[in-house]
Amino acid sequence: MRPIAFNTALLTTALLAVSVLAQQTNPGRVGPEDGLLIVNVEGKHGFIDLAGRIVIPPTFDFAWQFSEGRASAWQNGRAGFIDRNGKFVISPRFEYAKAFHEGLAEVQLGGLWGFVSTDGRMAIQPQFEETRWFSQGLAPVRIDGRWGYVDKSGVLVIPAQYRQASLFENGRAFVHLDKEWFAINRNGEPTSRDPDDLIPEERSGKWGFVTPDGKVAVDFKFDGFQPFSEGLAAVQVGERWGFIDRRGQLVIPAQFQDGWATPPGGARGGPPIGSFREGLAAVYRDGSWRFIDAKGTAIPGRFVKAAAGNYGFRDGVAEVCGKKTCGYIDRTGRVIWPWR
Repeated sequence: MRPIAFNTALLTTALLAVSVLAQQTNPGRVGPEDGLLIVNVEGKHGFIDLAGRIVIPPTFDFAWQFSEGRASAWQNGRAGFIDRNGKFVISPRFEYAKAFHEGLAEVQLGGLWGFVSTDGRMAIQPQFEETRWFSQGLAPVRIDGRWGYVDKSGVLVIPAQYRQASLFENGRAFVHLDKEWFAINRNGEPTSRDPDDLIPEERSGKWGFVTPDGKVAVDFKFDGFQPFSEGLAAVQVGERWGFIDRRGQLVIPAQFQDGWATPPGGARGGPPIGSFREGLAAVYRDGSWRFIDAKGTAIPGRFVKAAAGNYGFRDGVAEVCGKKTCGYIDRTGRVIWPWR
């Protein structure tokens, strides 16, 4: 039995906001900044170049991808930051360390989170229960169970009052206050949608898309959806998924199955099908993942796990997994680092 929708506008806003939040986790997991990628060799982490050659030997207990010339790396249970030569430039003294964004990186000390600068100085002292990275000069932080936003000097410029808060993109962020999701601007004020947005809406048990002024852009005939990305949106027809354009035309037939795309190494819980990123989307059929282009043509390669959304292609590279290990491919399907 289909559950009753308590409020379609709130439901669709919530779905979009959750989709945004899902793609704003684990920054730097994939993306060859400085031409380097993490690899795991017999339990130790190092880095390869885009030709698959090891350039930083696998000597670290764990590491994240490079971002802004630094990569967080673990040694003897503590995290610091290395340069592209593999040398620690910020000593491993943190309980946890994430990627640099806009000159600052999230670090954890004493169970609390703060931000360190690229020279190792504590720019914002550890004081938050949880943080996300800086985007457009602001970072979400959690205080006493509620989210607000700080600037780069550590000043709480938007009060900690929200149950959830996304990164700022294009001057707005999605926040959840009590039972409602909505968008705010950089002053913390509610703001309207972009006039070019296509907003999913459910009518009589079927999904379509409307413009911000309520005009129907895509008829209500689909059983599920994913938000538009690069001009295409995944839609469900019965038990199969395909892709429509902004006119509602099914440009890639509904032929794919629920796959529950997750970041390689992550637990199930991602979307049932990928969204387009850099011209390719991860789709699942006949027991394996593959990447397709906007015409529905698959590039070479079949995988046990292939990531979607923010975990799909980034800077021309995607991380993919076999049953035992993960590796990398480029946009042509060329293997950069093999998987098993």
